Amino acid sequence: MDVILNGDNGLDICQAIKESSFTKHIKIVMMTASNAFSKVERETYLADYYISKPFDINEIAAMAKQLIGK
Repeated sequence: MDVILNGDNGLDICQAIKESSFTKHIKIVMMTASNAFSKVERETYLADYYISKPFDINEIAAMAKQLIGK
């Protein structure tokens, strides 16, 4: 999920998904064009993985394998 969505904030959506007992099991990868996510953002929004754009396709593949294996 991108951090900046048309009319919405991806971080807030991620947090809502992860805080719900019905949806917290859903794996979420957050993407952003900024350099990196701060430690506070990582702890607050609870995404399973964070990646900065542009990203390497090999990094995406490795991340997907890791998340599927969890």
